[in-house]
Amino acid sequence: MLKDASGNFLIDQEVNLDLQDPNTTAILDLQSHLDRHSSPDDRMAEQKRLIDELSRWIGSKVFGEVAESLSKLRTPVTVRVVFPPEARAVAHLPLELAEVGGKPAALRDLSLVFEVKGSEPVEHEGVGERLRMLAIYSLPTDVSALALRRERYQQMRLIRSIAQTHNLGVELRVLQYGVTRDNLQEALEEGEGWDLIHISGHGRQGAIVLENPDGTMDEVSSEDLADLLSLARGRLKFVTLSSCLSAAATLEETLNWLKIPVPEEVKKATSCFEADGGPMPALAQELVDRLDCAVLAMRYPVGDDFAIKLASELYERLFGKGQPLPRALQLSLREALEEELRWGFNAGSPPLSLATPALFGREAAKLQIKPPKIPRSEFTIPSPGLAYFPDEPERFVGRSGPMIRASSALAVESDKRGVLFHGMAGAGKTACALELAYHHSRSPRFQGFVWYKAPDLGKEIGGALLDLATEMERQLPGFKMVHAVGDADSFRDFLPQLRGVLENNSILVVLDNLESLLTSDGSWRDERWGILAKTLLDQDGFSRTIFTSRRLPKDLDRDLVAVEPIFALSLNESIVLAREMENLGRLLSGKSVVSLEEGRSLVSRTLALVQGHPKLIELADAQAKDPAALERHLGRAAAAWGDEGRLSSFFEEGESMEDAEKFLEVLKGWTQGLSETLSPQARTLFHLLSALEEPDRDSRIVEMVWPNLWTALGRSGSPPGIDDLLGELKALVEVQRLGEAVRYSLHPGVAEAGLAELEVGFRKAVDSEMADLWGAVFSAAIEGEKEGAGGWVVQAGLRSAPYLMRLGRWDEASTLLDQAIYRDKSLGTAAAVLPMLRRIAEATEGTDREPIDTAVLAKALLAAGRWQEAEAMLRSLLIKCSDEGKFWEASAFSTYLIQILLTTGRFEEGLHIAEEMKGYSRKAGLGPWTQLSDEASRLQALNKLGRYDEVLTAVEELRGKMEVLTEKRAENESVEPWNVIEGILDAGRVAALGSGDFQLALELNAEELKAKEVRGATDLNLANAAFNDYFPLLRLERYEEAGSLLWNCKVVFEKEKDIEMIGKVFSALADLKDEMGQTDQAARFEEDALRYEYLTGDTESVSVSHNNLGYYHRKMGSSKSLAHHLASAVIRLLTRSGMLPSTLQNLTLSLGTFGAEALPASFDRLCETVEEVDGVRFRGLFLRLAGPDGDGDEVMQAIIEKARGENS
Repeated sequence: MLKDASGNFLIDQEVNLDLQDPNTTAILDLQSHLDRHSSPDDRMAEQKRLIDELSRWIGSKVFGEVAESLSKLRTPVTVRVVFPPEARAVAHLPLELAEVGGKPAALRDLSLVFEVKGSEPVEHEGVGERLRMLAIYSLPTDVSALALRRERYQQMRLIRSIAQTHNLGVELRVLQYGVTRDNLQEALEEGEGWDLIHISGHGRQGAIVLENPDGTMDEVSSEDLADLLSLARGRLKFVTLSSCLSAAATLEETLNWLKIPVPEEVKKATSCFEADGGPMPALAQELVDRLDCAVLAMRYPVGDDFAIKLASELYERLFGKGQPLPRALQLSLREALEEELRWGFNAGSPPLSLATPALFGREAAKLQIKPPKIPRSEFTIPSPGLAYFPDEPERFVGRSGPMIRASSALAVESDKRGVLFHGMAGAGKTACALELAYHHSRSPRFQGFVWYKAPDLGKEIGGALLDLATEMERQLPGFKMVHAVGDADSFRDFLPQLRGVLENNSILVVLDNLESLLTSDGSWRDERWGILAKTLLDQDGFSRTIFTSRRLPKDLDRDLVAVEPIFALSLNESIVLAREMENLGRLLSGKSVVSLEEGRSLVSRTLALVQGHPKLIELADAQAKDPAALERHLGRAAAAWGDEGRLSSFFEEGESMEDAEKFLEVLKGWTQGLSETLSPQARTLFHLLSALEEPDRDSRIVEMVWPNLWTALGRSGSPPGIDDLLGELKALVEVQRLGEAVRYSLHPGVAEAGLAELEVGFRKAVDSEMADLWGAVFSAAIEGEKEGAGGWVVQAGLRSAPYLMRLGRWDEASTLLDQAIYRDKSLGTAAAVLPMLRRIAEATEGTDREPIDTAVLAKALLAAGRWQEAEAMLRSLLIKCSDEGKFWEASAFSTYLIQILLTTGRFEEGLHIAEEMKGYSRKAGLGPWTQLSDEASRLQALNKLGRYDEVLTAVEELRGKMEVLTEKRAENESVEPWNVIEGILDAGRVAALGSGDFQLALELNAEELKAKEVRGATDLNLANAAFNDYFPLLRLERYEEAGSLLWNCKVVFEKEKDIEMIGKVFSALADLKDEMGQTDQAARFEEDALRYEYLTGDTESVSVSHNNLGYYHRKMGSSKSLAHHLASAVIRLLTRSGMLPSTLQNLTLSLGTFGAEALPASFDRLCETVEEVDGVRFRGLFLRLAGPDGDGDEVMQAIIEKARGENS
């Protein structure tokens, strides 16, 4: 009986279905009917024909005259299908297929909503400040993991996009990898509740399949699921249910094709969907009965493409456009199937999709979900979270077993404290770590996250632990560690504090790429990393650590860390992936040039030989284009494995037992076999890409060097176009388009295989072309540096060095690296150049280049913060060069020694060396710019000694001299003119500050900044210079400008891990906070500054911070003020600093406030008091400045007497 919206009778239809009618049995078990009556060679077309026949039958025999009446109504129309409880089976029938007016009802803007008559309504809470959505993805086996992760990733992106585009308050939580009853209950018990729950997973009659903690299947009855979801009853408005079982059926079918025994878990997974109407409608009705919410359930297993497209369209219309649920589904279904209706259906969106979505429950007929709008003004800066992590992997293939076990290890109740993903290069270890971290970031499991990537293999690791400490402080607000990594003893003393932080907080630490920190046998190269790893695991709290490494650390406690090898995909994942491949898929389906049986036999043998390695599967697919070529190569591959028979365990166990070394050996064979099938032109391009350093596999670089290399190799004719050859290289080279440029990515094993087959002279030719290319870039950048090309000088130096070194052109490599570090002194650049410079120094030892190359190495050590090593090298070189009359070199080396001396508080010695340097330059016959540079060094020393008026007078005189000189470097100069100009301007700025002329300081710094910008200085260099404006801005009471400047600088310094400047910026922020009346915060910032400053050994900054901290303590009424002023005065007395008088004045004021009785009773007591601040090692600094015979009590007493004299 059909009624209108007011309950008025319209028409009725008596229905008597004959169970002997094949159409009746068909609609009762439609999925099986389609499978039985469609042939495999044209399955989609056959199923479409069967669906059309049933559509007409349902329209005439079930709907009858009702269909005709419905066809006359103005659409859109929602029809409530109301039935008594005993007729629940009606809801299982695909009535949406009924032909109404020549089309299935599902395509007529006509929605059916199934509801049980007489159910009691439940009152629901409204949407709060945010619409809260819980998405659950549970597939316990690896059967469908490939599809499930893709669906989850696409849905998350969709919801974020809708929220941002429409400015909506939507909170999405995702559960995947270990969706147990307990985990689901924990999410559902959250006090705020959930407005919408999306469930995607296996299903069977009256049950949904979740996971046990070990990853096995846990069948949850519809009653139990309703009990769980009833925890969200008050607020829950809408549930979606879909069964993603298509891959299980596909897998079982493919295993049968290949005559591989079907594992029991696959049979069980496939059987989860039964032929009596399916699990989801039954679950839907149970949820409607218990929760009285709207339910959208999928009658049949959902194709991957259809699931993604339908969800995208539906949620956009529900959330973004405010459509009622029935109308949103009408439009979404039509849009999701638009291409299929026009061009034909496919396995991802089969014809049965028309009848798959079904609405249940009274609420579904009228439901509208309106997420609240968020005013732009309410946007806030988020906490760090995963802000410092690489992007979430867009593609993530398989790995469901390791991921479920790893997720279980990170659980609160787990007895594990971490996970180690280990395996060969390119296997996906980092992707696993990121997938796991992003997954947990969407739940309240962890309060904080840390990402750290260790240096690449072959790179310098000396500063790696400091790098980690810097990153942890940046990513965990309030955490302090930098001060503790200076030496092993301090680090050991700090570890109990770290253990306490880990035990009292829930922090997820990800340490990626650890192989560079390990020896080949798995021992830690730096013992501190070993004790750090032990501390991260040996704690009884909720924090967890994820490690990734090619090498297996041998001392990790296996009781505390879950070790997950990441080498290859499982058999199930491999089969699903192979079926999706273009050429292997054709062999499986009988669409290749060989017979169906031959094709499947080839695929079966291929799967045994690739052993689940994703790259080998990709290479095999490329060869499968020519089945005869694939068969020939399989013989070679079998020989590479040694014993093909033992590979059968892959089919028996479902996992490969082979180790990484064997995989790489076989990968080499596969790669070279495929390489041999390439045309000569394409093979030459492949070899070029293999021979290039990874950063140079860029279309802009390759296009420049390709014609020259073609000629250098003596190839005939013109070089073919690169784009014309890439098709042949599809399996070997991944092409990634980045704007107008293209990246050519090679798996590390593929590149190694390509290098191994290079013809004689090929790599030398590539190295020569690349060295010349980057040499030309360097020369052009030097010429154009005044026009902003300075960044290219750095790039050219770094990029050319590997090629130059392989060619033995050590002097050129050293010179270009020297110029790079000259312009970019960041820790990252220092870490990159140090291993290369060490190799160059070794190669030129005993030659005329030895002192020059050793000095370049010393400069890099200085940039890396290792000034003690640098000083020892420079002093030795300076003595040697002076004795041997190499005055040019002596002059150059003196510059860097002066820098060390001034930084570490030896001002008088720095001035002495500056005077000596002037003599070296004159004896060497160096030009006017070099002599001006010597003067700039002398002025820096004078500034440290407080002789500001003398410096300002000299600067004016030197600026006049510079104006008449050309700014092009001559052959008799050892410096760049721009560096001299900037150095003299900076000396003037410091002197202006010291003399109190803040406006002049700003003007001089503006000139210096402009000069740096014009030459294209690095971001770090510019931030260093800009930072210098903060003090005059404060003194001129331009607080807002100063604050903005400092926070911007802090971002750059932390990104570049510039420890010295991070310390300075904390001290500057303290100054700012004090000016704003926030003295307690000022004191905290100043303590942070001291942690960093003691690490770098910058005595002047240390003395400033102690002096400032003493001032803040005085304002807060703490007698610790006296200790910090005393510490500052001791340093300034021993370094003969020109700032000593101001410190004595502050000490005098504190004496007047607290009295002499509050003074530290002894030097030991002074040390104890100031060393209460984390990272302060005042006693060690005193011994370095005063020498081992220095008497601290005597020095302290002399300062106290001076202060009393000031007061008298």
